[in-house]
Amino acid sequence: MANRLKDLLLAATSAVAVLALAEGMLRFTGFRYSSSFYQRDFELGWKPRPGAEGVQDEEGETRVAINGHGMRDRARELSKGGGVVRVALLGDSFTEAKQVELNQTFGAVAEEKLKGCPAIAGRTPEVLNFGVSHYGTAQELMTLESKVWPWQPDVIVLAFFTGNDVYNNHAGLNPIYADTTPYYRLVNGNLERVAPKAMFSPVREWLGRAANWSRLAQLIAEAWLGAAARAGVNTAAVSRFGKDYPDRLVYHAPDSGEMREAWDVTEALIAAMHRQTGVHNAKFLLMTMTTAVQVHPEVEKREEFRRRIGSPANLEYPDRRLEGFAAGQGIASLILLDPMRRYADETRAELHGFRRGRAAAPGFGHWNETGHRVAGEALAAKVCELLAR
Repeated sequence: MANRLKDLLLAATSAVAVLALAEGMLRFTGFRYSSSFYQRDFELGWKPRPGAEGVQDEEGETRVAINGHGMRDRARELSKGGGVVRVALLGDSFTEAKQVELNQTFGAVAEEKLKGCPAIAGRTPEVLNFGVSHYGTAQELMTLESKVWPWQPDVIVLAFFTGNDVYNNHAGLNPIYADTTPYYRLVNGNLERVAPKAMFSPVREWLGRAANWSRLAQLIAEAWLGAAARAGVNTAAVSRFGKDYPDRLVYHAPDSGEMREAWDVTEALIAAMHRQTGVHNAKFLLMTMTTAVQVHPEVEKREEFRRRIGSPANLEYPDRRLEGFAAGQGIASLILLDPMRRYADETRAELHGFRRGRAAAPGFGHWNETGHRVAGEALAAKVCELLAR
């Protein structure tokens, strides 16, 4: 027995030494993958982990911190003082905005600009960030219902990313995370929630926590989660819609039953948010975000993309459809395609993409600092206009 214990102790010591050596070598060579900031949630599928901190280096390089309320935001007090005007942002990775520093996000830019809004008249604006990467409109509605109202917001902004939010709302079209995503479906004209089929495993969640401080855990997580993402690709949709899936779905009028269902559910979800906002005596704004190709500074790139995905492709289709839907429903809207494309045409500036990072692609990807600034200024002007009505 004594010899067996010695052997076990020796094996454990050797394993710790090997792991420590591997960790040291990875740090010495500068190896790093982005940290993990999420935990599983039995209703939403996943959500930011309160207190998580780490580095994001896929596009740009930023230090990201999740506050105690599970938001990629500065520390906030739940109680609302009498001199505060609150704007709540709902959205996906463009809203969470891990690619830029916190004070460069469009929410932070809008908060600063709103200080000069005459309709606020000396009160303090707070723009709260409830955005979460990979969320669709279903999860954003659920977040509104379960998390946002205790903050007593005056304005709700749905930051709708036309690049994927529509097909993310349909299990048959969602490229990845289809099993772990909750959905809604329309039954006799009413929205009915469909729970996720699966949950992220506890081991995956533990590994995500470890990745915030260990380079070795980051390597293991990247290998495992990358393989899981590749395995989770919606191969049925790829084989059906071809090599241009999912881009072709976005910029064409829907020509499949699934995409028509996705649009119907999406519009019903937006209308439900609008009604709920009215019940809470708040204002609602539908803001459409730009895709990279829509505002690429090289017009030739836009046309090349449009030709690639086939006629009758229309790069404005999702924005104009939502603009018309909002007008028909009496919903205030801000179509960012207009001011952001105008800015790109006038300045030839890249609003999307980064020149640093493992997935850096200048002109493509998430908004960079310039994109966030232009969007934040437009949002502040629109919110100020809403508050003045």
